[in-house]
Amino acid sequence: MQGSVGSDLASRLASADRRIAELENNYADAAIELDRLSAENKRLIQLAEERAKELAILNSVGEAMAKTLNVKTVTRIVGDQVREIFGADITEILLHDEASDLITVPYSFYREYQDVEPFTLGAGLTSKVILSGKPLVLGTSEQSIEFGAIFLSEAERSESYIGVPIIAGGRTLGVVSVQSYEKNAFGEDHLRLLQGLSSSMGVAIANARLFDETQRLLKVSEDRAKELAILNSVGEAMAKTLNVKTVTRIVGDKVREMFGTEVTEILLRDEKSDLITVPYAYYRDYQEPEPFVMGEGLTSRVILSGKPLLLGNIDEHIALGALMPTEEDRTESYLGVPIIAGDRTLGVVSVQSYEKNVFNEDHVRLLQGLSSSMGVAISNAHLFDETQRLLKMMEARNAELAFVNGVQEVLVSNLEMQEIYDQIGDQIHEIFDAQVVDIGLFDPDDNLLHFPYTIERNVRFPDLPMPLIGFRKHVMDTGQPLLLNDAITASEKYGNPVLQGEAAKSGLFVPLIIGGQAKGVISLQNLDHEHAFNESDVNLLTTIGNATSIAVEKARLFTETRRLLKVTEDRAAELAILNSVGEAMTQSLDLDTVIRLVGDKVREAFGTEVSEILLHDSESGLIHVPYAYFRQYRVIDPFPFGVGVASKIIDTGRPLVFTTLEGGKELGAFFPDEKDRTASYIGVPIKSGERTLGVISVQSYRENAFDENHVRLLQTVASNMVVAIANARLFNETQRLLRVTEARAAELGAISMVSQALIAESELESTIQLIGNQMQEIFDADIVYVALLDPETKLIHFPYQFGEAFTTLTLGEGLTSKIIQTGEPLLINQDVAKRGAQIGATPVGKNALSYLGVPIKTAQGTLGVISVQSTTREGIFTDDSLRLLSTIAANAGSALHNAQLFT
Repeated sequence: MQGSVGSDLASRLASADRRIAELENNYADAAIELDRLSAENKRLIQLAEERAKELAILNSVGEAMAKTLNVKTVTRIVGDQVREIFGADITEILLHDEASDLITVPYSFYREYQDVEPFTLGAGLTSKVILSGKPLVLGTSEQSIEFGAIFLSEAERSESYIGVPIIAGGRTLGVVSVQSYEKNAFGEDHLRLLQGLSSSMGVAIANARLFDETQRLLKVSEDRAKELAILNSVGEAMAKTLNVKTVTRIVGDKVREMFGTEVTEILLRDEKSDLITVPYAYYRDYQEPEPFVMGEGLTSRVILSGKPLLLGNIDEHIALGALMPTEEDRTESYLGVPIIAGDRTLGVVSVQSYEKNVFNEDHVRLLQGLSSSMGVAISNAHLFDETQRLLKMMEARNAELAFVNGVQEVLVSNLEMQEIYDQIGDQIHEIFDAQVVDIGLFDPDDNLLHFPYTIERNVRFPDLPMPLIGFRKHVMDTGQPLLLNDAITASEKYGNPVLQGEAAKSGLFVPLIIGGQAKGVISLQNLDHEHAFNESDVNLLTTIGNATSIAVEKARLFTETRRLLKVTEDRAAELAILNSVGEAMTQSLDLDTVIRLVGDKVREAFGTEVSEILLHDSESGLIHVPYAYFRQYRVIDPFPFGVGVASKIIDTGRPLVFTTLEGGKELGAFFPDEKDRTASYIGVPIKSGERTLGVISVQSYRENAFDENHVRLLQTVASNMVVAIANARLFNETQRLLRVTEARAAELGAISMVSQALIAESELESTIQLIGNQMQEIFDADIVYVALLDPETKLIHFPYQFGEAFTTLTLGEGLTSKIIQTGEPLLINQDVAKRGAQIGATPVGKNALSYLGVPIKTAQGTLGVISVQSTTREGIFTDDSLRLLSTIAANAGSALHNAQLFT
């Protein structure tokens, strides 16, 4: 009996020893796993801290770059920051100029700041990064050489290299690189940080270039405005006189004052004598040079070529055959511009300086503008002088020319073309024994004679254009009068048909000479008898023809002046509108606000009842209408591309105009509502390069409400609007990226907070409560639960629940079971019950409007589920929410597994 008890006790003690040994082994394994998990958590925390440091660096650099719009400053800021952060031996920022295909180096530092000459895109690591648009990381100089690196000397031969492309708007602007004389000095963390810095710099450089271009265009506009003011000033002064000497003195003094030159000359060519006179000459003082023969020297070269001549030094003067003055008057710089009126070169205006290379293309353009105005003024002065001469001759004639004086009074009193033709025709019809009087003018554009005045037996005939043939062709070809005493017989000789009415028996035709050329014909025709006209009639009609020519030309000049004035006024009005729209576009960087401001300004400027701005979304194939005004603001739903005239404009990239409702229907105009049917429409594309972004349109319920000027103005507005849209979209994208960055920082903060809390807690129940409370706080959810699966009983328990009481479920019930079984997260933002039924999950508990659940996993499998829900709103959870909860669940899985082991 005693032996049996002893044997049993020994067996139990041996079993206990084995159990103790197993426990010790398990405890050692658990301690090892706990140490590993603790080390992993520390690594994750360190990684989060490093990401936070990187974000702080990016924010710091971004803030510094946001304070400047100068490319050189941006590159200096980033270059210094990169050099400081990376501790690199060599730091460079290189930019690619697409126009010249050169690579410039605004920032280069090795040992000290360097000035590096631009080089051509092609060879080397920088070109490889730019052409590929991808980063390049190399750990040894041998690798660098294999990839095409170029080292100018052994001293510059670096071992490690990172080059990252600077990208903005899909274009590679350049490269930022760091180099080290140590091998394998850089890793993935360096690459990621450098990519972040280059991305920010790409946006900053693009903005800086946009700012530089805006400043350049503003400078050009200001220069043009100054030039226009100068031209207007000179034009006003010239308009006050018709004397050539006075005109040249006004212009000469103004040119000398504007250009600040030592020598200024105005030289005129006398075509009859072939002499060049110098009505204005100033070098050190006013001079009176003698006329000289046309042929040699720079002035003759400019007159014969009809083109400006720009020279920068005395050697260029001599090479072109300049007539050299005395040694003391030799100038280095010369600019001579022809004075042109019509197709004739009247002379030259020149400026000269004793310094080299003083003048440039801007001076050429300004002097051309002045010479153009002077050409008109001199031509008018010559015309005025000629008119005065003819007037004196007419006053000296006998009583026969008294009739001409009457005609002249008619001419002087009217400057409307048709009134002049009517009154001259009526006066001639009254003076002469002629049943037919007509005035014909030749139009070189259609090669036809047009008749603004025709009368036959007191009946006015309409204009019936005809080819230049017969009697009139002979008169215009010879420039001489033609007297026909037997017109019927002469018709056969000259090939002259009867245009309309009766055939003439006598005729007299005289040319209208303007500028030395026959521009038309006045004809008298007698239908009743031959020999109706004599030499006196020829002389009188010739005199009337001369007077008519002068009056017509004066009227034409007056009409042209008024037309140009109207054009100037229209351009000024258009400029005011564009400035107004431009100011509106600069008031905001929000796309909707910009569109609203531009739409209102366009509607106000055009005075239209209807205005629209439409934008094409090429991805969705829809046309959106962010601005619509039909007597009041209107909200219009997006419609498919292909509908209406806006689609046609977007497709063709060209403006579209219709002036009647029927015309609009023929072009495919689409009117959502009958009361919105407009009769006049202009739509122009909003284009960025070859892409059409959308359409801006103005419309009217009146027919023929718009003309070509409106089209041109709206096109200019659309062109300017592209920049505003691009800026607004750039701003929106920047804001979006900022929000993403802030969200990522918040996620990292939440993950770090949960991880730290989990590390500090080792008891299972406390760990579960901690996880649940953190989820409730982070997601602000109405319902939160932590579900754990008992793998032996296949039951799902809810050790943490908030917002709803959950009972134990059997595996297979509800959405929780579906997540455990699939091991995949589940995000449902609407119709939760319906979606659950679709995936075969039996509804359990309250009906949630938004549901997010993720599995809690360990190496052994799925432990359970963390879920957050909303019973008040749909769509509350996003992919970011899913990612954050999944990350927290992963950490929770490790923590729960550790807690279970500890327990």
